[in-house]
Amino acid sequence: LKAELGAVWGHSLVMADGKRERSTDSARAYVRVRGLPYSATQEQVRDFFAQSVTLELADVALRYNASGEAFVRLQVEHLAAALALNKQVMGKRYLEVFETEQGEFERCESSTGATEGSKALVRMRGLPWGATSDDICAFFAGHEIVAVRINTRADGRQTGEAYVEFDSEQSATAALHLHRKEMRGRYIEIFAATKGEMLAVTASHTAAAAAAGAGGEDERRVVKVRGLPWATTAADLAAFFAGIP
Repeated sequence: LKAELGAVWGHSLVMADGKRERSTDSARAYVRVRGLPYSATQEQVRDFFAQSVTLELADVALRYNASGEAFVRLQVEHLAAALALNKQVMGKRYLEVFETEQGEFERCESSTGATEGSKALVRMRGLPWGATSDDICAFFAGHEIVAVRINTRADGRQTGEAYVEFDSEQSATAALHLHRKEMRGRYIEIFAATKGEMLAVTASHTAAAAAAGAGGEDERRVVKVRGLPWATTAADLAAFFAGIP
């Protein structure tokens, strides 16, 4: 009878009176997080909830379009604890946390490709200033690296982070065991990552660089380059545009 009165919406039922019935997965609840920093990662969202709820990375679906939103899957008995984190702070930002539908989580997960490439990609944090792709390859000696992307700020300075893609899930998993290994006297942190996360971080840095270049005293202009290999670096682009005053 319910199916005749309403329509299936995701995995919830929209009734004739406009109300949605709770997800058919009665053991699970879902919350939406709004106000995240643009560069927020799945790990950071998981850690935000860690004070009240234990989550796996697969329980977090991020929107990789700088919207500052994420969807989180948890056990229904942990819903109240998760909602109690509403208006808590991540960095300097107050986050909104409110209940949502299973369908919202699944649409975000499928539309962003949250797990695409995640098994062979890691994020490095704490790199020494001036670290190069060669330094990173030497750090991971013995593991086959496909590509390295070193993050930079709007002014071209390195952020101390980089993404490294390996030839296989096994290599990436082995790379995680080098967490806290030293490079030039600095302990390097290594985390599992996704391509969606990497692209979101890159997009936010690109936007910051464009904003920094706008409105300058020297009448700067910004151009958009499309079709770059995903591992393209600032040095590659500088070489490409070499000779332009």
